Amino acid sequence: MEEREINLIDMIADILSHWRGILICMLAGAILMGSFGAVKAYKELREAVAAVKQLQENPEGAEAESLQEPAFQWGVCVKKAVTGAFLLAFVYAGYYFVMYILNGRLRSVDELQKLYHIPQFGLIVQEKETPKNKIDQRIDALRNWNKRRLSREQSVDLTATAIRISARKQELDTICLAGCNLEAGADVVCQALKERLENEKIKVKILNNILYDSAMMGELEDVKGVVLVEKAMTTLYDEVARELELISRQKIDILGGVIVE
Repeated sequence: MEEREINLIDMIADILSHWRGILICMLAGAILMGSFGAVKAYKELREAVAAVKQLQENPEGAEAESLQEPAFQWGVCVKKAVTGAFLLAFVYAGYYFVMYILNGRLRSVDELQKLYHIPQFGLIVQEKETPKNKIDQRIDALRNWNKRRLSREQSVDLTATAIRISARKQELDTICLAGCNLEAGADVVCQALKERLENEKIKVKILNNILYDSAMMGELEDVKGVVLVEKAMTTLYDEVARELELISRQKIDILGGVIVE
């Protein structure tokens, strides 16, 4: 497995997707630091008032009459509130930045060709959801910057076609769709791919958790070609590498892989 690269745009979009939490942190930081600033300003005000009264009560103080009445320093409160808002938001965003860097699970923006040197037949996008608010729409647009966004049906059709072409070139009339934790959402995709491929006279066997289920692992005995189907943010990078190692050890052709959002 090659060292994965950090996708800067995806990382920024991932952090911004927590904008609600960021706003709550900004509000909390503003209240906490603003309150601290108010207490400090009030304390300074009391000290200034006490100093002025002391000068005014001193008959020898010639400048006492020219002294101005001290005022509450609202600028101190505002400055503290702004500092607190940005500081807490920065810490919150920094947490998700670290979590993104340390993430050990496959992401939808990863490319199997670069990571594992196997063809990637497609990226199966999520089902169309209910309309999001404009902020989430802008974040999605940033995440998919410079990419053509297909529908779920289109991505499944294109992926099935790519698998069919590869299987025909390998002269295979039976293939296997295998992966880890298919029940996390990739199993529906496997069934959709199976239907399309069997319409093209290519038999399909679906195997889940070949690394952890001995029965599923045993089913590899009669398989000649495998397509890995992995669920983004569920399958570990190491699991994909171990699957490839297992399949190669059985001298089975690895046709390629599919990532499911």
